[in-house]
Amino acid sequence: MPSCSLERRLPHSPEQIFDLVIDVEHYQEFLPLDFSARVMRRQPGQIQARQSLRIGPMSLSFESTATYRRPDWIRIESISGPFSRFLIAWDFIRMERGSLVRIQVECSTHSAPLSALLAPWMETFTNGLVSAFEKRAQAVYSANPGQ
Repeated sequence: MPSCSLERRLPHSPEQIFDLVIDVEHYQEFLPLDFSARVMRRQPGQIQARQSLRIGPMSLSFESTATYRRPDWIRIESISGPFSRFLIAWDFIRMERGSLVRIQVECSTHSAPLSALLAPWMETFTNGLVSAFEKRAQAVYSANPGQ
């Protein structure tokens, strides 16, 4: 199963980064790819959403469940669509100045050819995802330092 993980130190608190990652309604404003998300149900510790993204000529739509414990972690998993397994696991660790953000992305589909096409994309996707949240945090929290 294709997977990728990385760590990045950010000058923002775990609460700040967590709040950006859990705010799926605003993903389309700053995430790379042609991406959209619509929350279908929200309850304590869990969000269900309908998501779609475009990777080159491919358009992928799926439903996902995000389980979380603020400000420590978020686990986003697909529950329908082309994926047999799609997981984005975020961990936010408090540091003296900011936080350490860890992310693990795993992806496999019901189609072996599609999985083979997605495998080389995983590292680019993971790096782009973290970079997008890093830029978003800089924009949001530099404009509003008290948040």
